[in-house]
Amino acid sequence: MMRQCLRSVILAWVAWILAGCQGSGSYTMEGRVVEGPFSTMEFVAEDDPRLQERGIGNVKIVLHRDGNKSWPRCIGEVSTSPTGMIHFPVKEFGAGWMIEQWLIEAFKPGYETVDTVVTLPSQKSDRRLLIMMIPGQARPLRPRNELLDQYERFR
Repeated sequence: MMRQCLRSVILAWVAWILAGCQGSGSYTMEGRVVEGPFSTMEFVAEDDPRLQERGIGNVKIVLHRDGNKSWPRCIGEVSTSPTGMIHFPVKEFGAGWMIEQWLIEAFKPGYETVDTVVTLPSQKSDRRLLIMMIPGQARPLRPRNELLDQYERFR
């Protein structure tokens, strides 16, 4: 009886560890950038009709962890495909399953810059990132503070 209980605890622990490892480095943010009536960014259902609109290509998408901090840590950046599709692999522990704040920025000359702080949906979710941009004056993206990033990472 004791042996079965111990075996169950060990199996549960191994399953928990494997679930955590799978969540680490396997998250991909998918979506599309389109021209809209106003600038906004949100996660929507994968069947949202706005995701089928004509996309804006070569938009720079930048992701920062700890989006509410003064200097959130830059995780990486990608550019949209020529049709505006976003495919952003996020190789950070906890992405998509830990509840935390992420800052997403979208930049393209000739369009207003869009940014927002979000919680990433689960990888198993049907949510897609929809970014709507309007023509206008782009403002620069947040400056990267590499020294502060390194300090935060190793303190």
